[in-house]
Amino acid sequence: MKILLFVFITFGTFISYSQSIEILKKSHLEIAPELHKFDFILASNDSNKFQFVATLLAKEKVASSSIEKLYLSIRKQANLLGANCFSFKSFSHIDSSGETSLIVNCYRAADSSLMEAKEVFEKNVVYVFGKEEEGDKSIIFKVNNEKKEISSGSYFRIVLNQGETVMINKGGPIGGATVWLNWEKDKQPYFYTLSGFGMNNWEQQVATNIGFGTANTIEFNTGRINRILDNSLGFLLIYVLKQGN
Repeated sequence: MKILLFVFITFGTFISYSQSIEILKKSHLEIAPELHKFDFILASNDSNKFQFVATLLAKEKVASSSIEKLYLSIRKQANLLGANCFSFKSFSHIDSSGETSLIVNCYRAADSSLMEAKEVFEKNVVYVFGKEEEGDKSIIFKVNNEKKEISSGSYFRIVLNQGETVMINKGGPIGGATVWLNWEKDKQPYFYTLSGFGMNNWEQQVATNIGFGTANTIEFNTGRINRILDNSLGFLLIYVLKQGN
């Protein structure tokens, strides 16, 4: 009976999280696998500096499918093919076949080209995400004590200005979560999630002195503000989701 139960649970888990990766197009270049990098780039980058590796499609036919899960599957396959960067092509959430799908173009580039590609992105900008799927409940939070609301399926954009400190709070001053952020020269974008969204790539910095903080720290008890450390995932999310402010 225990063996049958184990088989049922294992099979059920496989069905629940069934996902497929397809190579829609592939170059004939022989490239060594990439172990660490998978940078987000804009589709308009110079093709002479970015060698095309493959176009990959990740799809999943479950209601709980997420952009993050599809992205992580694509990243694993792309790295095996030798790609170290990608550009967004398309995303579809529960199409006519009941599948959620993500398509990206994958490339291989030198580190110097990847550094150049980062320069086109905005500096000193913070993106805050609520819930991924449209139709879910909105999330309430505060920016410098001003009440804000993020509708599901969207994100909130905050600009850091020189000489100013931005405070983001969720859950109130007692028992909530607070982040302080300051302008810095050439500071890359920061990405935060106020829900479980993005939890496979997040960082929590815990301060024990609730009520006091320094720049770029998080204090929390029952509230949650999670930083998405994988900037490539963060950039992908702002292309797939819509701006809510």
